[in-house]
Amino acid sequence: MPKTYAPIRVLSLGIALAATAALQAQPVVAPPATPAKSTAEKTVPAEAVVLSPFEVSTEKDTGFAASGSLAGGRLASELRDTPAAYSVITREFIDALGITDLQAAAEWATSSTLNVDNGQQNFFASPVNFTIRGTSAGRAQRNFFPQFNNGDSYNLERYDFGRGPNSILFGNGSLGGVSSSTTKRAQTNRSFETVQLSVGSWQNYRAMIDVNQRLNPKFAVRAAAVWGDSDGWRLKDFDRRKAAFLTTTFKPFNGTEIRVEGEYGINSRQSGFTTLDDRFSGWDGKTVFNAPAAATTLPTNANALGIGRRGANYFVYDPFGAAKAIINYQNDPITLPGGNSTTTPIGGFVQGSLPAFNSAGATLIHAVNIPSNRYDIAVANSFFRPPSEEFTISPDAPILQQRFKDLQFTLNQRLG
Repeated sequence: MPKTYAPIRVLSLGIALAATAALQAQPVVAPPATPAKSTAEKTVPAEAVVLSPFEVSTEKDTGFAASGSLAGGRLASELRDTPAAYSVITREFIDALGITDLQAAAEWATSSTLNVDNGQQNFFASPVNFTIRGTSAGRAQRNFFPQFNNGDSYNLERYDFGRGPNSILFGNGSLGGVSSSTTKRAQTNRSFETVQLSVGSWQNYRAMIDVNQRLNPKFAVRAAAVWGDSDGWRLKDFDRRKAAFLTTTFKPFNGTEIRVEGEYGINSRQSGFTTLDDRFSGWDGKTVFNAPAAATTLPTNANALGIGRRGANYFVYDPFGAAKAIINYQNDPITLPGGNSTTTPIGGFVQGSLPAFNSAGATLIHAVNIPSNRYDIAVANSFFRPPSEEFTISPDAPILQQRFKDLQFTLNQRLG
């Protein structure tokens, strides 16, 4: 069969040569001259803000999305160019969702989990309890300096959460990551005032004020304050806070910025205790005693009935009773928790030869991995009633109270 490819190639080559010749024949047009910049274009207005490479401008944040951070090297860079897993809670996000502090902000950060606080977490420990990637989040920071309180959002522009051991290359950090917040700054380009009032469930009241006063193009003052008073869904839960914040910005020379800020506040809070142990779920609700029961008087099926007795030398001092004395409760009858033994029932189940239920020692309420009907038998056959979900044994006094002060001086000098 004859090949027909050669003529096509010749034709294509001829067309290409003709097009080349046509292009070469066209005259060359010189590019238009660039007009000289006017004097107005060369002069930078006095109100323009020159950004330092060592700080992040929150004015670039758009809605819920932040643009830059100091993570990874302490130099301002785009988040997309930052070699770290990072989440930013912007000011608009804070206002939209009513985020009041660091603990609340952590609920919205990627891979962050709040530790369940049953009232025992914060006796003498950190007031903030959350993990990042399943491990400790480390010491909270403000402007990359250690912070020792649950930073309120009233004087902040944003919260930053870095994940993993490389969440920050130097300074304070931890295996899980690090959290930091950025305080508000006095703006020299405009004046404004903001007042926020909020009311929520469980008698939650909060008031906040933010005032920025531009005195001249080089000097500005900004003040903020907050007052909060809220209860919780559990009895005795409460959170009381009040604080004031003052900051100034002074730009004496071109490229020089001096900032001074200070804060004073008081926080107090109580978390309801729910640590009472379950000692009723194994009881049949019928078997009772009206006197101390010696070992020989307990029925042979005592465990199945959910009853037992206290051991020897069980002394208790009662300072509020009529006797105000030490009382020996030896052999005093007691009820048993469900699953206390292989024959003690819980929720209609008996362990028997099955693997251990591991249900003994569960809390009276808010227990996990425990049958929800564990008290049904005791309730049906007695006057026993489990306490409500809101019940606590907490005192009215705060479990954690802080009085904090903070003073920071910052000098930025732009070189070149």
